[in-house]
This record gives sequence, structure tokens and C-alpha cells, in this order.
Amino acid sequence: MLNADDHRVLEMAENLNTKAVYFGSTEACDYRAEAIESIWPERLHFKLYTNEPGEQGIPVHSQLIGKHWLYSVLATLVTADFCGVSVQQAVQSLNRVDPFMGGMQAIKLPNGAIAIRDEENVSPDTINVMLEVLSHARADRRGLIFSDQSDSKQPPRKRLSKIGRLSAKLCDFVVFVGPHPHHAVGGQPLRVWKISIARDLKTSRMLRIGSKLFF
Repeated sequence: MLNADDHRVLEMAENLNTKAVYFGSTEACDYRAEAIESIWPERLHFKLYTNEPGEQGIPVHSQLIGKHWLYSVLATLVTADFCGVSVQQAVQSLNRVDPFMGGMQAIKLPNGAIAIRDEENVSPDTINVMLEVLSHARADRRGLIFSDQSDSKQPPRKRLSKIGRLSAKLCDFVVFVGPHPHHAVGGQPLRVWKISIARDLKTSRMLRIGSKLFF
């Protein structure tokens, strides 16, 4: 079962001694996703096609936030089908699966604002995905709480100043925490608050109903 949208994965089929099954978003795929959308507050949804004659497509409405989950969802549905679970049944079950803790997990705060927890993995790739979701989100106000990232060879000044520049364009407010926040804030047109504990954040005037907060 191979992701046909990734040329590196496609190359794996060259040395296989068995039939490969392909999933992705192109016509050549055995399992194909179309009309893929996930713009907050909407979750990832699309139509799934399995090349059956006369097929109209199966609507998939997951609880996951972000298009980056597409290939994980497709791989899950393909695997279920090959294990004897019908695609329709697998879709119904998948639609009820909540995001795991700290992985693009939406939480409603006491004041009505929505926080998206995404601290489970803070590598550069996942941060780029988070910023992509944030950039397209529909919300009255957008905010970011950020500490630092892992798996980076860049010094704190360089990596955090980049986040500062990007967040200044995307957010109405940003909270930087950790030992190097000055690298992110320096020279950026950001409104910055000093918040000592999480309780202060929940009651802060920064947040109100319609706000969307990433951390």
C-alpha cells in the first residue's frame, strides 16, 4: 500500500515482488481522495473513490484538523479494507475518532475562545504544518503561544526570529515563553504580554469568543 503522491514512496514499487496498491489524489490511484478541505473551524473532509464501477464517492468527515492528516487517513482506510472491514464501515468509525492529545487538538477555554494544542511534536516540519493551518483559519482573532522547536541545527536567534516574523504576519497576538523569547520579539511589530501562569491566560483580555489560539 503506497502513497502515490510521494515520488520517493512510488520508487519502492520498483523492487516489489507483489502487487502494489496505491492511494492518493490522482486518477491512477486505487483509492483516491477528491474535494479535500480543512480550513478551521472545518475539520478534514473529502470524497473517497475506490474505482468501483458507477461509484459516486464516499464522503469522509473526520475530526482531524489540517490537510496533512490526509495520507494517514487514506492509509488507515485502505488497510481496513484489506483486513475485511468495508470501506463504508471504516469511514463511519474513522469519522468518530478524536485528535490525540497535543496533536492539533481543539479545546474550548472557559471564556469561549478555542485553543489548538499542538505540542506533541515540535520539529520544523510539524511547525510548518501548524503555521499553514493557522494562516488559513477563519477566526475573529488569531494568536500563538510558542516556546521553541526541536531537531533544529539553527541557533535560537535564527530559528526564533523566523517564527517572530511569520507570526507577526499571521497573528493578532503572540506569547513567547522559554529561555530565548527576546530573539523572537526583537524588531517585530508584535503586541506582547507577559503571562506568568496558565490561569492568567484563561482570563486574559487577549482572548474572547471567536479567538483561535495555537500552542
